[in-house]
Amino acid sequence: MSARHVQREDLPELESTLMDAFKDDPLTNWLYPQGGESARPWFRVALRAGLKRGHTYKSDDGTGAAIWAPPSIGHLDRHEGGELTQAMAEHYGAAGVARLAAVAEATAAAHPPAPHFYLFVIGVSGRSRGVGATLLEPVLRICDEQSWPAYLESSNPRNESFYRRLGFSARYEILPEGGPPLLGMWREPLG
Repeated sequence: MSARHVQREDLPELESTLMDAFKDDPLTNWLYPQGGESARPWFRVALRAGLKRGHTYKSDDGTGAAIWAPPSIGHLDRHEGGELTQAMAEHYGAAGVARLAAVAEATAAAHPPAPHFYLFVIGVSGRSRGVGATLLEPVLRICDEQSWPAYLESSNPRNESFYRRLGFSARYEILPEGGPPLLGMWREPLG
């Protein structure tokens, strides 16, 4: 198993991969309670944003993807955030936009100010052993070699032990108003 940079032609396949990977995720199910296609714009925008930022990876079998933002570069710009808001409004109206805003505000308030690599999204479809670690390895290697910390917000408690094995430690709980908690996790460079 290996990971490679995502190419534009990979995006449709990876939208579906991430939709499947997040079908049981507490935060995704709260944001998109109707499920199905209503969440697709989220993954489409996230993947396109990650592609522009240069640190988006897919497993060679297509079962997983990881989207990173490099230090001091936002994971979404104003236009991309507007696309998400518009898609949410079309599917869920003002209530959906309020849920999206609650997550954006809570995560922004908790986001560490120190420069770091930010794991915006990682998802693996099915329970393929080792795919998640393979997807994270390219950027964690950069972090270790160039002394960059890394940060993520975990939206599923089942994943905490996985991230701990990779060197992340829990920093704090993030509580979007009315939504499920997220866990902010930080990783110092190793070695």
